[in-house]
Amino acid sequence: MKYNQSMIGFDFAALSYIAPKENDYQYMLEGLDSEWQFTKGNNNHLSYANLPVGEYVLRVKGTNSDKLWSNNEVQLKIKVLPPFFRSQLAYLIYALVLLIAIMLTVWYYVKRTEKRQKERIKRLNDEKEKKSSITPK
Repeated sequence: MKYNQSMIGFDFAALSYIAPKENDYQYMLEGLDSEWQFTKGNNNHLSYANLPVGEYVLRVKGTNSDKLWSNNEVQLKIKVLPPFFRSQLAYLIYALVLLIAIMLTVWYYVKRTEKRQKERIKRLNDEKEKKSSITPK
């Protein structure tokens, strides 16, 4: 599920047709709910809005009209994906851009230092030549 899908909903039913309004349900979205949520009979819909990025497990179970809980619990895995700028690929790109920026900064500093040293050596050599041409032999 994409991060910007604002709402997710589910309908469920217990397969006990004798008195469906007497059925009870429990559901929990592991990773979000800390306790089971209870609902009765014809209120067999649940919805969640704006789920945070992550992985969840929706667990649903129900009773029959005699209030006997079913042994068959339904589980549905739900994964909310992050936006691209928070994905692993994006973090890899950020790291590469940072690494390239650091490398370019170091390269620029080394080249600038080399250029200054060459200019200094040239100036010292020019001064040395000037001195040697001025002084008599």
